[in-house]
Amino acid sequence: MLQKLTNIYHILQEIRTLPKVRINVKCDSDTCRELYGLFTKRHPRYLVFPNKAIGAALVDLNEFPNSAAYLDSFSEKSSAAYRSRRCLRKGYRFEEIDRNRFIEDIHEINTSLKERQGREMDEAYREKKEHYPVQENQRYFGVLKGDKLVAYAWVTVCGEVALLGTLLGHGDHLKAGVMYLLITQIISLFLDEVKEVKYVMYDTVFGASEGLRTIKKRLGFRPYRVQWQWCSCNSCATTSPGR
Repeated sequence: MLQKLTNIYHILQEIRTLPKVRINVKCDSDTCRELYGLFTKRHPRYLVFPNKAIGAALVDLNEFPNSAAYLDSFSEKSSAAYRSRRCLRKGYRFEEIDRNRFIEDIHEINTSLKERQGREMDEAYREKKEHYPVQENQRYFGVLKGDKLVAYAWVTVCGEVALLGTLLGHGDHLKAGVMYLLITQIISLFLDEVKEVKYVMYDTVFGASEGLRTIKKRLGFRPYRVQWQWCSCNSCATTSPGR
């Protein structure tokens, strides 16, 4: 009991020190409306807070003029940039993909490990898809070795935020750093090509396993306290500093 109270105290102290940001979510599609609703509904455990307001794991793109600056911000040999470059040297490459070209590979990735981050894979991942619909406000990225897809990410873009949704790599290729390559390249793409996006989000820091928290930190994600704002399609760009 005492340990539980101590943990709560430390979490509250950490919450107090979180940097605060306001992020505009464009309400131009059903996807973005659903995303805004998810972010702002009450947290299932901490009812006084909105669901994704405390400890949101963000890379603030306003801090970097371009992708080179983002990658140069890492100096450690074990950093995401180092692992990403090493992965490239091993012959892997990053691409935006059509999911329907890689149905077999996606299924193989999904079933390559029975557990991830200490949790058993959900049954839905074991079911092979026959077709993937093109969904509004979503972009699809992958890491390939030759013609084979070995990692993928589904990214939802709404106004100033790009949300990293489903992220999976093939179990046989994880040690090569494919997830570091995938995520650093996604962040680099938004820095260089999509100036409207100001933040890349990878769910939250609180509640993540220690291993996943370490991975997020290596990639430059930091916990923030976020005020989510629903804005009209013409007003978002005027409320945050540009890069």
